[in-house]
Amino acid sequence: LYQKKMNLKLINSHYFYVSRRSTLYPSFKNIEDEDFEVIFRQFPEITLENFLINLNFSDNDINNISKQTEIKQTDKVSDKSIINKLKQNKLFKDVYDLNCKEEKYSFREYLKSVGVENDNSTINMVDIGWKGTIQDNIQKAFPSLNIKGYYMGLNFQRYSTTNSMNKTGILFTDDPQKTKFFNLFNYKYLFYERIFVADHGPTVRYETMNGVGLPILDTDENHIEIYRFSEEFQITFFNTFEKILDLFNESLVTPDELFNEIANLSLKKHCIYLPRLSVSIKKLDRAAKENFGIIKSTKRNSDNKVRNFWKNRNFLFLDYIYKAYGKNRLLNPILDIYGYFVYLIKTLQIKIVGDI
Repeated sequence: LYQKKMNLKLINSHYFYVSRRSTLYPSFKNIEDEDFEVIFRQFPEITLENFLINLNFSDNDINNISKQTEIKQTDKVSDKSIINKLKQNKLFKDVYDLNCKEEKYSFREYLKSVGVENDNSTINMVDIGWKGTIQDNIQKAFPSLNIKGYYMGLNFQRYSTTNSMNKTGILFTDDPQKTKFFNLFNYKYLFYERIFVADHGPTVRYETMNGVGLPILDTDENHIEIYRFSEEFQITFFNTFEKILDLFNESLVTPDELFNEIANLSLKKHCIYLPRLSVSIKKLDRAAKENFGIIKSTKRNSDNKVRNFWKNRNFLFLDYIYKAYGKNRLLNPILDIYGYFVYLIKTLQIKIVGDI
């Protein structure tokens, strides 16, 4: 759309069916050398069941491996002794080796279908964020590829990562240091994942059919339900972006002035508008279905309450407004006033120190 409005044709884009999970096997080493660090660094408490689901093992194989190794499906597997026990299991090794071989080949064939003809090609990836795991996985799978990632935002301090090279955070990043308004744009960053959800299920793996590499998608209807929830917003966003391009093409506003205005609107969104949508956002969060990491769980994850308390102080404990909204309608006007109060205080802070 941007190129069309600006009468440019510099970039040929392709919709790329890819996920952290679908790029695991292509990135894996042989079983003796693989440490599964890409999984454990983010999910150190992962259970045997979830670990094997991420590796695309069938329910039957998961049950058999659990029985053969005497490792309960609810046991945590990040311990090196448990991983070694799995590696010594014939069924685990056979499925792992077969999947590594087939999925790496199929992924290579899929890359050809989107214009990556050889292992020395250049790929410019565009994704939502936040640490570039997919980019890392593809780079491990094909080290000679030149991969550059462009993300809405990057947060390397929040997530342990081994590589920040060739990654650009367009709106915010903390590498090599925090960009202007980092704390503002990074606040409630997972909300962006919810509203920019795809209109299909996530990519699980790749298969080769009739010589063509094809992505295999998760067909759970729940993924489509989440998209339907966000569809109207996405349409409005697209139409608004088109209008902004028309205005920007004829305006004398400098990029810095525009960036400051975007920050102001983002602050207003957090303080005034999103709290009013908190009930709907909670429903969306509950409906969200994970495709990587903790896929099956009997309880919801909860962060450390003390850590959360101090984290929220930067926005004057605005999170508690989100939680309170909708519980008692009589309180909503008071919550609105507090939201406006936070907005005015943080606006004043920006004018004085130039950041939040």
